[in-house]
Amino acid sequence: MNCKILSCAFLTFAATFAGANSRADELSETVRAAVAEVTPSVVRIRIIGSPDAGELAVSSQVTTGVAISDAGDVLTSVFGLTSTPAAVFVEDSRGERVAAKIVARDHVRKLALLKCEAGTFQPARIADERWPKVGEWSIALGRLYPTPSASVSVGIVSATRRIHGLAIQTDAKISPVNYGGPLVNLDGLVTGILVPLSPSDSGDAIGAGVEWYDSGIGFAIPMADALEVAESLRDGKDRVRGVIGIRPSTRNPLETEVSVALVLPKSPAEEAGLLKGDRIVAANGQPVTRFGIFDSITKSSYAGDQMKITVKRGEQTIESELILAAEIERPVRGFLGILIGQPDDAKPDGAKPEDADAEDEAPDDAGPKSASGVPVFVLEGSPAAMAGLPESAVLTKWNDEGLDTPDTLLKQFQSAVADTEIQLEYQTTDGNSEPQTATIKLQPRPTQILNAPEAVVAGIIKPSTTQKWQRTEKQLKDVGKVWIFAPQEKTDDKYGVICLLSESTAPAEAVMSRWEATCRRHNLIIAVPVNSEQTELTREDEALVLATIGTFVREYNIDSRRLILAAEKPQALLCSELLLNPRLRQLRAAVFLDCWPQVSGLPRQLLAAKSPSVLFVDGGIQSRQAMALREQSFAALKEAGVWTVAEAVAPSGENKIEDRIATWALNIKAR
Repeated sequence: MNCKILSCAFLTFAATFAGANSRADELSETVRAAVAEVTPSVVRIRIIGSPDAGELAVSSQVTTGVAISDAGDVLTSVFGLTSTPAAVFVEDSRGERVAAKIVARDHVRKLALLKCEAGTFQPARIADERWPKVGEWSIALGRLYPTPSASVSVGIVSATRRIHGLAIQTDAKISPVNYGGPLVNLDGLVTGILVPLSPSDSGDAIGAGVEWYDSGIGFAIPMADALEVAESLRDGKDRVRGVIGIRPSTRNPLETEVSVALVLPKSPAEEAGLLKGDRIVAANGQPVTRFGIFDSITKSSYAGDQMKITVKRGEQTIESELILAAEIERPVRGFLGILIGQPDDAKPDGAKPEDADAEDEAPDDAGPKSASGVPVFVLEGSPAAMAGLPESAVLTKWNDEGLDTPDTLLKQFQSAVADTEIQLEYQTTDGNSEPQTATIKLQPRPTQILNAPEAVVAGIIKPSTTQKWQRTEKQLKDVGKVWIFAPQEKTDDKYGVICLLSESTAPAEAVMSRWEATCRRHNLIIAVPVNSEQTELTREDEALVLATIGTFVREYNIDSRRLILAAEKPQALLCSELLLNPRLRQLRAAVFLDCWPQVSGLPRQLLAAKSPSVLFVDGGIQSRQAMALREQSFAALKEAGVWTVAEAVAPSGENKIEDRIATWALNIKAR
């Protein structure tokens, strides 16, 4: 009896196992057939250098595309094509390399249209449905190597209408090599084009989505939409996100009430008659029940699109139509050249602060209330200094508005515009308690570094004279290591950070000897990331740099306004992409040593997205070509409203590079 039971159980198991193997074999065969069907349409794209790379060694990058016609039309992603490369080559269906040109880019859906000058191409077969069914199999293809077969990754469609309603989500592994390649169903039909998007992406990041590789999250633009994009790009004009010209009352996607906090001048919102305080209740006929809905509608729209907005103004319901703009000329913010201290940093009447070591509480200079006004320190040559303000003072009034906290002063700067006059009431800190006034014309931020007297440095930085500094090393999992020159003991003091991307192969002792005095005087930590190969860093080392930043942000009290990247020529592209990535909000300042940001072809709104600060350092003799390219980059940044400073500095002496960078870091904090 027992033998019969065991025999039946074994036969049942064997049948089940055989059935499972049969189904697996059947699926494998189906996947292979689907891949074989679409492979001739999957092309390999090689991107060569960039016209603004100057004297950098020629670089190349490989990505993927999909042929959409037999006339050489290829759709790919904007990955690697955000700036204008020196040359683009496509390997056709027979593996022959042909030249291609970029027709135009779509910066919302992250697609680019290429036109090949010759070659043989087999257009892909397209799925009929715009959105595949959630749960169905999906196959991601890419071409890294010049081989007859494409790389294959299999997963399922895990969601649709993701990233502002634009994308298919799949758990198939998607790397930068796959970007521009097809997402395919089991019938061998292309359902989408793989693009560099991510859930946290605002839609205009340069390399969004790369960090999601191997995470179970990847995105594709539905092929029906991608073909419509291709048609819209044939006129050779890039498509960019449209802007309304308002500042919403919230950025919380779950917030149920969305109102207009600010209307920018000369914007579509102003022309449509929107006012501060209007509550947005619908957009394009869709009820706005939370901010995330409004955000998705605006971020999936293009410049030139018409948008209908319904607002409540008191008891009145108002419907407005507006045409989204590509960009809005923002007024230049006014600059005084003051650094905001803590309320106890300086007091009139010669009174001593109750806590002389009080720290700068927050990156936005906020602090507790003080009846005596807001203490400030003044940079040399600034509008405030030229108007007669001393190195340190306590501001008590801005025009007729009283100032009693740093927040009240910061609110005045939010609406301060260059070339307008203001009147400041202040008290000096030398024992003279009589209020004084100064009329000051606000200026744009200067294009040179303003000097900071030692008293100003000491007043803002408060460096310790007893703290011991040391060099330590940390291993960073899978990406390399970082060495840091920092205080030996962790304290509550705030420190700036200079991440030296260019010193990974330099002797640590030589780097420290140049920086040590500056680090101590300015409370600046230096961090040097070193990759596993101990070679010069390139754009491939982005994960290493981000891991480096995460290390010291976790371990030290960091002054976020003085978190700075420093790059030389080999790291210029790496530094550019980190600096201009809107998702990396903590990275907003960079120094380019005898090089420049790679910004060719980038839309102005992308350059201005983070309002970064850029210092160009000319430390040596450059060729005419290099100087011209640097000037082009400088002009493009300035035109986009990015604060740029250019300065020629010496490697040592009174004007040495390290001291000027540290002083520039203080300039960043100035208002």
